[in-house]
Amino acid sequence: RYLDGMARTLRLAGAADPLAMLGEAQDGFMAHYPCRGDDVALQRPLGALYADLAARAWPGEALSPSQDGRIHVGFASAFFREHTVGRLFAGWLTALDPARFAVHAWHLGKPDAFTRALAASVPSLTTVDASDAGALGRRIRGRRLHVLIYPELGMDVPTLRLAAQRLAPVQ
Repeated sequence: RYLDGMARTLRLAGAADPLAMLGEAQDGFMAHYPCRGDDVALQRPLGALYADLAARAWPGEALSPSQDGRIHVGFASAFFREHTVGRLFAGWLTALDPARFAVHAWHLGKPDAFTRALAASVPSLTTVDASDAGALGRRIRGRRLHVLIYPELGMDVPTLRLAAQRLAPVQ
């Protein structure tokens, strides 16, 4: 009910100012804890709403993935730091064969020693300010990715605002 109510409220208010409503976006992280069934079904209406608001707030150009012969894969997270998500997914950034894959990664938060060590192992890991999701979205879109991976969604609101945008053909 919480997520449905939030989606209804944002949809009504977002009709006038989608960017402002994305600024009010909340994550649904705690909605999963009651374990009442299909969490995907709970999240789908809210995700669709965020995608609709983002499309109106930041209309994107047509996506044109790089044609240099490699698959361009992007990763974006506020948790490429000393955190469970960072420890679980760091290998995804470092294990891809550079002859086949171009890896681009964005850390959406404050770096720590873990972030700096990971950056030394990844050709393109940049710490960025995620407060302007539109500007960051344009920057990521400019990398002409084939795939954009968010190792976690629902734990960081700025990441949700970024993920609501269509920045790669596969997200």
